Amino acid sequence: MDACIITGTHYTDMGGLFHTTLKQLKLHENFKNVGASAVLGMGSAPGIPNIQSRYAADRLDTIKSIKIYDGIKPPPPDDVRFTYAVPTILDELTISPMVFEDGEFKAKDPLTGFEDYWFEPPLGLLPMHLSLHSEVATIPITFKDKGVKECFFKINYWGMAKETVEKVKILADFGFNDPSPIQINDHMVSPKDVLIAKLGNYVPPIVEFLAPPNNHPPNWVKEIVTEVKGTKDGKTVTFRLGTLTVKGALPTGVAPAIAAIWLAEGRIDPGVYPPEAVLDPETFFKELESVEIFTQVTKTNML
Repeated sequence: MDACIITGTHYTDMGGLFHTTLKQLKLHENFKNVGASAVLGMGSAPGIPNIQSRYAADRLDTIKSIKIYDGIKPPPPDDVRFTYAVPTILDELTISPMVFEDGEFKAKDPLTGFEDYWFEPPLGLLPMHLSLHSEVATIPITFKDKGVKECFFKINYWGMAKETVEKVKILADFGFNDPSPIQINDHMVSPKDVLIAKLGNYVPPIVEFLAPPNNHPPNWVKEIVTEVKGTKDGKTVTFRLGTLTVKGALPTGVAPAIAAIWLAEGRIDPGVYPPEAVLDPETFFKELESVEIFTQVTKTNML
């Protein structure tokens, strides 16, 4: 981002795992002063959940809770592959997830907060747990005037087999995720670097991520859900927005591409923003639909 400030270049990324995102937001005036715009956390998630929350917030007077669930079709138990970047998964597996609870940010233990959640078929009922994510860093602040008291992000083992996650966690518990170098013979070696190098052999080749989907709607492999509970005209209302795809990597690429186009077209004011602050939900969802990423909205009114 420093290079963007120097050159006056627009910027977007796929998320800073909460803590980095908060640091990036402090660069708002720097970007504004050079006429550059930045949208943070603009991937599949974070990204889509932020804009889902904005859709609901625009239709509510007050907000009590914003709950995010990233449901991914689980692989067979003997599939030991990683679903995306190994360093990111290691961080999400070992660094304390942050939640917004009772109006305050709080740290929780990794792989806690389990609950079963229903997703659109054929995904069905999946076990969801807390994970460190950037949505939680910005959404409660963006909508603080509506009284948000609770916000969290949950995922089902990062789309990996539970058995694979358990194996990696054992290695992390034994210190193999420690970046501090140790001396082995005459060399200084970081255990984390070794672990990443070895586990990198279990990431699918890039051509698999870039290949056309094997499935077609409605044989979904991923649903990103945001549930927002609040009030409208004094009555309790819950919005559920579910964004569906037949290829998990597709929204990861499409969402930041949309943001990049909007930045290039000058549709984002100078400064540094989270997605929910600057991207119009309905327009964004229509652009997702053009590549068969569909968003369903359910509104429930309490009598």
